Amino acid sequence: MELGCVELNEKEKQLPPLRTFKPLFTNTGTELCSMARAAALQVRVLGPYEGSVGQEMPRRNRDRILVNADYLGLGLDRGCESVLSVNAAKLIRPTLSPFA
Repeated sequence: MELGCVELNEKEKQLPPLRTFKPLFTNTGTELCSMARAAALQVRVLGPYEGSVGQEMPRRNRDRILVNADYLGLGLDRGCESVLSVNAAKLIRPTLSPFA
């Protein structure tokens, strides 16, 4: 499975807010609350692989999913921010290598 961050498209920006989760508390007392901001992810899954070798080629499946951006903030958001920042810089300076 491969996940990548993508910008919300116009249709996704018009959707109603996502459900929020109840406040969560860590063992140190930190309270985590959700603001229900949406984030879009591009998902690519290889497979399934069935039968013996040579009988069936793997299928490549792609889709977009919306997730609660606050869930990403629990540890995955920095990677997504980096990808979006590098891709934005590439638009300004096309000689930069793309972030893959």
